[in-house]
Amino acid sequence: MIDRVEFKNYKSLVDFSLNLGRLTVLVGPNACGKSSVLTGLDLMSKVLRHKGPDTGYLVRLLTNAKSSSAKDDEIGVSVSIKSNGIAYSFGLGFTQKSAWTFAVLSKGTGVYSNVNVNADLGQVGLSTGDSLKAVNDRLGLSQSFLTAKLLKLDADILAQASFIYEVLPEVSTKGFGLPSALAQMATADPLGWKELQESLSAVIPSVKQVRTVRERVYIDPAQALSDGEEISLLTSEQLKPRLADVLLIDHKHAIGVPASKASSGTLLTIAILAVLHSQNRPKLILIDELDHGLHPAAMGELVKQIKKILDTHPDVQIVATTHSPYLVDCLEPEEVRLLRLLDDGQTAVASLIDHPDFQRWKETMMPGEFWSHVGEKWITGATRRGQ
Repeated sequence: MIDRVEFKNYKSLVDFSLNLGRLTVLVGPNACGKSSVLTGLDLMSKVLRHKGPDTGYLVRLLTNAKSSSAKDDEIGVSVSIKSNGIAYSFGLGFTQKSAWTFAVLSKGTGVYSNVNVNADLGQVGLSTGDSLKAVNDRLGLSQSFLTAKLLKLDADILAQASFIYEVLPEVSTKGFGLPSALAQMATADPLGWKELQESLSAVIPSVKQVRTVRERVYIDPAQALSDGEEISLLTSEQLKPRLADVLLIDHKHAIGVPASKASSGTLLTIAILAVLHSQNRPKLILIDELDHGLHPAAMGELVKQIKKILDTHPDVQIVATTHSPYLVDCLEPEEVRLLRLLDDGQTAVASLIDHPDFQRWKETMMPGEFWSHVGEKWITGATRRGQ
C-alpha cells in the first residue's frame, strides 16, 4: 500500500506531501490541486509500467506540468510503499539539465537501483539493462503502481460503442471501451458480473441490469484510441463498418435503453463498478469526481459498495476527489483530506480531523456537515506538507 506521496514543483504541488490510507478522499475548491494528486500518481505508475527505451512522452508529461511558482529547476514525484513488511521509496525527478533520476530505495538498506535518462534522446540507461518495469519486478515490490487506473470519466465517451483492441479490454481513463469491458466480464467472469449487477441495483434501484449486444458500426476516427489519450492513424480498411459492443440498460419500466439515453450519473456509476469488480482489478484506483451526477442517497450506497471491495480485497487502495458534502457524510473523518490553494499559488493540505474544533464537534456533526461549516481557510502554509 502507498503510505505517502510527495511532489516537488508539480503544478500547484510545489512542496507538497500527503499521507494516504486504504480510502482517501480529497476535497476543496476548484483548481486547488486535487486532480493533480491523481494525475501525479498516474504518471508515476506509467513510469513503472514502461517497458521500452523511449521515454520521450514521459518527459513531456512531467515537464509540461512544472509549476509556475517553482523556485528551482527540479520537478518530481515520489511515493512511499510498504511491501511484505519492508518500506520502499520511489522517486522520479527531472531538471533542466536534461537528466531524469529514478531511484528505488529500501529503508535501512540504501539504493537498490538508479536510473538515468537522457531527456533529449528519451533513452533509459541502466547498468543492469533493465526497463523501469523490470526494476520493479526484480525487487518483488508491491504491484500497486503496475496496475494503477486513473478514471476521469466522460459520460459521452462511456455511451459510445467500443471496438476490441486487446485480449482483455478495459475501461480507459476517459471511459472508452466500457461496453467491451462489460462484455468480457459477462462471459469470462460470471461471479464478477453478478456482483456488478447487484452493486449497480443497490446504487441505482431503478436499474434491473446492464447488458451488451454486438452491432455493425462505422468507426469514428476519434474513437480509435487505445487508452483515450493517443491518436492512432486508421487505414481505409479500418474505417469500414465493423462489429462493436454496444451498452444497453434495462430499467424496471424501460427495457433496452441505449447508453446514449442514460444519465451521466448512471453511466459513471457503471464504469466505476466495472473497474471495482473487474477480474483484473487495479490495485490502485484513482477516481476524479466520485460524486458526479449522483443523488445523495446514491452517493452513500456507492461508498458502501467501494468499502465492500476494500473489505474483501485488502490489496486494493482508492484515492478519489469530490465536491459533495453529502458524499463526505458517508466517510470516516480520517478518510478526508482538505486542500486549499494559498495566495502564493501553492497547495496546502490538512486532514479533517486536524481542525482545532474537530474534537468538540465530532459527536454532533457529520463529516460533510463539519467540512461545510469550517471550509478550508483555516489551512495555512504550515500544513502544505500533510501529516
